[in-house]
This record gives sequence, C-alpha cells and structure tokens, in this order.
Amino acid sequence: MAGKWLFTPYVSVGPIKFGMSREDVKNLLGRPIKTHIVAGEKISEFRENLIIDYAEDDETVDEISCPPGCNIVFHDRSIIQDGIIETLSKFDEMPRELHGIVVFLKLGIAVSGYHDGDDSQKNVTFFKEGCWDSFKEKLKPFYVE
Repeated sequence: MAGKWLFTPYVSVGPIKFGMSREDVKNLLGRPIKTHIVAGEKISEFRENLIIDYAEDDETVDEISCPPGCNIVFHDRSIIQDGIIETLSKFDEMPRELHGIVVFLKLGIAVSGYHDGDDSQKNVTFFKEGCWDSFKEKLKPFYVE
C-alpha cells in the first residue's frame, strides 16, 4: 500500500470498495502475500500493511484492516495515528465499545489499541454496513476524555 488512500464511510478505502469481489481486488492490487480461511466465517488476504476480509458466502470485501503507518485520509486528515479516537469522535459523537474495540457505527470504523496505549494491539478496521449489527446490543457507550 503506497501513498495516501481516501476513506469514504461504508463505500471504500482508497481503490477498494466494500462488496468488491476477490478477483477484482486481485486485478487491482495483485496477488496477496498470504490467504487465511476461517471455515464458516471469512477469508482474509494479507497484503503489505493491509488485511482484506471477505464474506465467505459471496467472497466480497466486508472489512479492511490497517496497522499504524497506513496513510488513510478522511476529511483531509490522516487518521491512523495517535489521537484517532478524538478525531473520529468529531464525526461520530456516540462511539461504542466491546472487548476493548472502539466502534464508530456512523463511520464504519473499529479501532483497537489506541485508547489504552497498547501499541501491540493498534489496528484500524473499516467495515461495510451491517458488519456490527449482530453485536449492537452488546456495545456499550465509550466516553472520550
């Protein structure tokens, strides 16, 4: 992943669109470094600084995960950096939390490791609409300090 990629909530991260087929992603980005299949759940493709998850049933993009260092831009700001939770809270004033993951349902973003300073857990996942629906009742309010 080189350069900066623009994020549009529930639509795309850079050139990768939610709902895009594995074949289309391969044509766009080339072959993945590694592929992991979790039976009955999802298919994960590992790429340089990027993990793309596909729904197993139709093999279309449903999540895109980025570690620190990825240059993802939202509203003219590079968002994958310290302070991401405060930045995203300006666009979704009601973040939620589950098992240490801060979820911004209005934006389609889940963040881990940034709120508790655990560098080994830092990750940002962009997801398609509906990905967190089965967890909505378990999500608790997350208060930004």
